[in-house]
Amino acid sequence: MKKLTIGTTLLLLSLNLLANSLDSLYKIDLKKNTGIAFQYFNKSIIKLDSTEAISLMNNGIAIAKEQKKEPVQALLLGFRAVYIYHNLPLQRERSIEDLESALELLEHQSNYEELKARLNNLLGYYLLRHLNYQLALEKILTSDYQFKQIGYEKIKGVDLYLYNTAVVYFGFQQYDKAIEYLNLSLEYTANDNLESLEANYNLLGVCFSEKGENQKALNYLEKSRKLILDEGDSAKLSMIDCNIGMFYTELNQFDKAKSHLEIAYKNGIKHQRYINAATASLWRAKNEIALQNPEIANIRLEEAKSAFKQLERISPENKKYIYTLEAEVAELNGDYQKASTYKDSMELMNQKIGKMKDLSALADLNVKLITEKHESEMALVEEQSAHQKAQQKLIMVISALIALFLLHLWIQSNRKRKKERLEFEKEKEKSIEQLKNFRQRIKEKNELLEKVKTELQQKSKEKKE
Repeated sequence: MKKLTIGTTLLLLSLNLLANSLDSLYKIDLKKNTGIAFQYFNKSIIKLDSTEAISLMNNGIAIAKEQKKEPVQALLLGFRAVYIYHNLPLQRERSIEDLESALELLEHQSNYEELKARLNNLLGYYLLRHLNYQLALEKILTSDYQFKQIGYEKIKGVDLYLYNTAVVYFGFQQYDKAIEYLNLSLEYTANDNLESLEANYNLLGVCFSEKGENQKALNYLEKSRKLILDEGDSAKLSMIDCNIGMFYTELNQFDKAKSHLEIAYKNGIKHQRYINAATASLWRAKNEIALQNPEIANIRLEEAKSAFKQLERISPENKKYIYTLEAEVAELNGDYQKASTYKDSMELMNQKIGKMKDLSALADLNVKLITEKHESEMALVEEQSAHQKAQQKLIMVISALIALFLLHLWIQSNRKRKKERLEFEKEKEKSIEQLKNFRQRIKEKNELLEKVKTELQQKSKEKKE
């Protein structure tokens, strides 16, 4: 597989003012450095004006498609999906389409598992927000399996994806699993990443509230709020104060609830966080109903409706909740006919939600199967990892045994050489001694011969005389 560096693209973009931004992106090897590409997006593209950003990504997608660089095209489709989802909420359906197209492009591409995992995770998160529960769970579990194969510790910014996984589990009311992934997310969250810490603490608080563990819930919600206050981002108070207000409402601590819900509503309107403003007003209305103040409750309901009108859509659950509160206000006013009308509307909305519950029921039937498949795949990965570790240990043991065996052979060989040397030295000394003895015997024989010779000469001389 050839590397994805698009040098020739720069020539085509030389007349485009956005060429420099694309140049930085195209030089990244997506097989090894997907995380760097996403960091570049978060630092550069996401901060651009929408017209400029969309133009940049559209150009890049067109060129990557023309040059048949499918992974780069998929990456840019993913970037465009994220940008649209966060900056152009009225076009969020397009975000899902872009992510699906990106994953189709990568379907037959090898060595791009991290990119596939990131895109699957984002798609799962967006699908949940659009109430497509079954596919959301499937995508989020697929992405988690892919991340696990790579290793969480190798993924830059993995805390975001673990948080998204927790959100999907929360959507399925699996609070323990959500808490598990939120804690995992916190393990990989840098201490200076306030946005991630705030989001994790907030959702942990909501999870523990749903489980009835009120003290833990309040501790996490307050931790999130303190970070937001320290950061000075009042827009985020519309979210956290809304959750704290709902928490106190459930505990019937209406004064505390009212204080937080008012802050949530004001900041929601001020910063155009209309879903938070609308939700806060609904719960403010619920407080007033509990306090037997139907007139004020009705004002709060109208504020909620006004805020909901600013949104692309109102969920059936929120519509049902509005009808429920309106019926309760009518009953407090003694207008039972009006209350009955609202209850009829509530029943109609129940029927509509029933269709969604059928889908949820379908999801519930498959949650266990998908989860079991996911867990079996994870177990297989861990088993393979354990097998690899066992093999590595076995290789190390065998290597150690071989080393010991070679050491033993060396020692034995050394001992043998030493012994042979000693024997050689002994033989040498013995040979030298034998040679000395031989020389001594020769000397003695020579002396004897000289003596005999001398005696013979003496006798010969005597005879002559």
